[in-house]
Amino acid sequence: MLKIGPMLGRLTPLKNSNSGQEFPEYWYNELYSLNAINANCIEWLIIDKPLLQNPLFYNYRSVLGEFPIVSVNIHSMVTKNINIPQLEHICKACIQYNIKRLTLPFIETSSFKKLYNQTSILNQLVRLAEKYPSLSFSFETDLTAEHLRPLLDICDSFYTTYDTGNTTAAGLDHEKEIEVLGNKIDNVHLKDRLFNNGPSVKPFTGDTDFKLIFKSLKNIGYDNPFILETFRGVPGDEKTTVKNYIKQFRKIYV
Repeated sequence: MLKIGPMLGRLTPLKNSNSGQEFPEYWYNELYSLNAINANCIEWLIIDKPLLQNPLFYNYRSVLGEFPIVSVNIHSMVTKNINIPQLEHICKACIQYNIKRLTLPFIETSSFKKLYNQTSILNQLVRLAEKYPSLSFSFETDLTAEHLRPLLDICDSFYTTYDTGNTTAAGLDHEKEIEVLGNKIDNVHLKDRLFNNGPSVKPFTGDTDFKLIFKSLKNIGYDNPFILETFRGVPGDEKTTVKNYIKQFRKIYV
């Protein structure tokens, strides 16, 4: 059965139209909406604000534990360098909620291409992985598969989140990228973008070949989540929009 659902915040209108991701004020409404939009998973979000303000660190075990949160996305890394002590707090919270995956966006500010202390960061992540062996650390990067795969092979707990839109925008060959990354792909972000670093667009209207991607993922035996990080559409109509996207993706995933 296809495991598919939204990134937290995708079912709520943006307060700031220039923002790509926001943590929803009424986050629990999104969790309780999953069944209504035919989603069976969701990716949680750590956004750029004081860490302990995130509900993941409140006493919400009786609420959050009911829902299929398959990953925690430390989106704050997009604008700030990775913070290892904070990451350890997140690891502890994930274990409490039985969440098995952390998605680490090594892009923009935290891009491996910019990190001067890449080796030190990787070594610290290896130590965290050894300390919390039930967790997988899923890197989302702007590296090609050829350059990323050796980093993932450093540790059994290192994986990658494959972003369909970003790979398209970079002009990379999905079939080859997926083949090289193979069993190190443990999460997929679904979005459609245009070639030449073009913008995100409504799924199936851009240059992303989803049928080829799904076929390539099946060839490597991928059976992990698909997370919608898709074009938002009309403000205020997010739930209907995401529900329609899920229906479309389920239809072509045959």
